[in-house]
Amino acid sequence: MLGQRWTTESTWVRICGGLLVVVLLWGTLGHVIDLLAEGVLVYDAAPAWLAGYWIALTALDPAAAALVILRRRTGLVLAAVVLVTDAAANGYAIHVLELGGAFDALGLTATTAVAAATIAILPWLWPRTETHNRDVN
Repeated sequence: MLGQRWTTESTWVRICGGLLVVVLLWGTLGHVIDLLAEGVLVYDAAPAWLAGYWIALTALDPAAAALVILRRRTGLVLAAVVLVTDAAANGYAIHVLELGGAFDALGLTATTAVAAATIAILPWLWPRTETHNRDVN
């Protein structure tokens, strides 16, 4: 999943990085399916800013995944920002706007757990990434 750039790292580092990529691509898939099934009005029950954010995740999730694969620190930062803000946005939609149902609350729990796990592994992955590709072993 992570390719040549990660081969010098331990198995646990590759697993954590790989799982982060999988989570981001899973999120991408969910948003793409929503958009293909219902179009850009899929989130029309939400305020425009929130709907726009969820649509933007269709590009932000895979961008973060690609940057993580390339061992870029910007990928780790973008992944953390995307996952934390996605959990916050979903929590706002579910608990404040009262959108969604019981399964959405379960999804929120999973998203929040993944966001917390990402924050937890960030300090561990950080030194294994660089600001420029040419700096990576």
